[in-house]
Amino acid sequence: MTAPTHDGIIPVLEHELKHVNRLLDTEVGFRERSVLNLASKNLIAAAGSGTTIALAFTSNVASGATLAASATCGSGTATCTFSDSQSNTWVTAQTITDIDNGLRCYSGYAKNAAAGATTVTATFSIAGDFRCITIHEVSGADTTAPLDGNSGQFQAAAIGTATDGISSTNLTTTANGCYIFGSTYTYNADNAIAAGTGYTGRESVDIASNLFTLQSEDKIQAVAGATAATFTSGFDNNTALTVALAFKPAAAGGTTHPGWSGNFGGWF
Repeated sequence: MTAPTHDGIIPVLEHELKHVNRLLDTEVGFRERSVLNLASKNLIAAAGSGTTIALAFTSNVASGATLAASATCGSGTATCTFSDSQSNTWVTAQTITDIDNGLRCYSGYAKNAAAGATTVTATFSIAGDFRCITIHEVSGADTTAPLDGNSGQFQAAAIGTATDGISSTNLTTTANGCYIFGSTYTYNADNAIAAGTGYTGRESVDIASNLFTLQSEDKIQAVAGATAATFTSGFDNNTALTVALAFKPAAAGGTTHPGWSGNFGGWF
């Protein structure tokens, strides 16, 4: 019997490879091969007590992106609203209170963002010091209903130095390939905070001579299920306010591209 020729095999192999790639693109929405868009680190000083903190992405936001933010304020009763210079609609997802020190941490997001230069502002109902904000731009998320879960908690002193001892508590995603945004605001941590297991640390700012630290992180959760934003403290005597937001990829049918831009800013 005559063996098949290469002319007959190669088209079949190419067809099968294309089929596998299509399956991968459908199965995992956010893929590590995509380019991350990191903005340079800028620190904004807001003198004295205030009711706002604002921060600009250092590169233009892409059309349809999801914007995620975490902000803090030295008032244990203030509410927070997010807005931006492109008039995107923001949702405040969480408000977590440090009942020991009178601090608050907030998270929020905007879906299907308009393209262009964008400044995000957190506005507090009561003036406070120790204001911070960190912002991420996420590309490839569902433009209609991107949020696929959120969680957050306050942990009182002393948290300890165990690996992943700082935690938002679990959220449970329903879609594969979610982008998980995590942020923690620690008091008296002496800047000794590391990103959690499986996460990449993104932005970090020290406030008031390392008395406060705000840090963000992210990861891609390949398979849906329970997950938490976690961090590890290198200093035992501290408290933490930690939040997590999960964003699901756009509907299957094409490759989606994870990306983020990060900045932080603001201290008393």
